[in-house]
Amino acid sequence: MNISLQDGAEALQSHQTIMAKLSAPDPALDRLIKGHRLVLMDIPVYGNIGDLLIMLGTCSYLRRFAQPPSLTVSAYNPCFDAIRPDDVILMQGGGNLGDIYPIHQTLREEVVRKFPGNRIIILPQSIHFLHQENLDRCMSLFASHNDLHLFVRDKASYKLAEPLQDRRSMAPDMAHYLYPIGTRSEPSKDQLFLLRKDIESTCEAPLHPAHMTVDWYDILGSRHRRIIRFFRSLFKRARTPGTANAVAALWLRYSSHIAKLAERRFSRYGSVRTDRLHAHILACLMDKPHEVLDNSYGKNSRYIDAWTAESPLVTLSTPRETEQ
Repeated sequence: MNISLQDGAEALQSHQTIMAKLSAPDPALDRLIKGHRLVLMDIPVYGNIGDLLIMLGTCSYLRRFAQPPSLTVSAYNPCFDAIRPDDVILMQGGGNLGDIYPIHQTLREEVVRKFPGNRIIILPQSIHFLHQENLDRCMSLFASHNDLHLFVRDKASYKLAEPLQDRRSMAPDMAHYLYPIGTRSEPSKDQLFLLRKDIESTCEAPLHPAHMTVDWYDILGSRHRRIIRFFRSLFKRARTPGTANAVAALWLRYSSHIAKLAERRFSRYGSVRTDRLHAHILACLMDKPHEVLDNSYGKNSRYIDAWTAESPLVTLSTPRETEQ
């Protein structure tokens, strides 16, 4: 189907209006963090570019609308002894609130137990538990903390967090605070296929052999994966607040470089087909038309239904629809 220049311009304008709303400051979050010393906990030190975009968006939000964190730490060495009684603890957002990725959930629950007097804010998450008893235990623990506030990215997660009552809020993913990401060149290729190769993949559609399918880790390559492992070793040895902040500052700069690798890859293509939530969000940040398949437990469709369904640049499909 041919799209006129006028229709294309109108679609872009509609999309940009939606993105402007999603990248506006959040009054509920601002009320909880302004004027407080902040600790940013559980930043990602691995090659999932989507989680790096969340981290970079979070830092952009704090820099623009609040204040930079006084302490930034990873799960490898959280520096609990450096956290003050009046610190507000920010837990990294994403899609790991559940029992699929235990390292992050274990840390999150440990923080809740160790710091009953601190305000704890869990930045926008999608909730997914394979086992009901794990969900019940987690929500009971969260509800027992009098100053824990949970932001979620979709309506299903909001319902699962019902035990928190008025201490739960809906909010878009923090990566939206990187908007807009411009491109410096016109696309030279048709469509990028970026599809999961992990536990959350459900892609059933056969791809034309002319197309090369990639995932985030393919964009990185072996050299960057070695450098990431080196940074992980640095975080494990960062036992003081000063050292942790110094390593985190270097990691943020390097993560920005990694994000630009993904941006350059996306900029070569006129459109994207993906089952990665943050490939969807990155395409949105770059004002690029794209098609989204769901992941294994509906995270992508739930997110799109909540925030980006009205964008004319976004198409949500099932895997079997892509065979047509």
